[in-house]
Amino acid sequence: MDDEWVRRLARIEWVIATGEYDSLVDDNRRFSAVLGSKGIPNHTEIWSGVFGHDWPFWNEAVRRLL
Repeated sequence: MDDEWVRRLARIEWVIATGEYDSLVDDNRRFSAVLGSKGIPNHTEIWSGVFGHDWPFWNEAVRRLL
């Protein structure tokens, strides 16, 4: 990823959210770490005790995060 892409991606408000039991939770953590290592700000939430892909969780997250 060259500097131009880093600058472009840094202008996006990244929100990475999922449940702790989601099958991709580790990939989400790694993605957040990669963005952070490049100086790209991001907000990551791992919701405890949930799978993370059910509408009640997303409805609450949308109201709070947007």
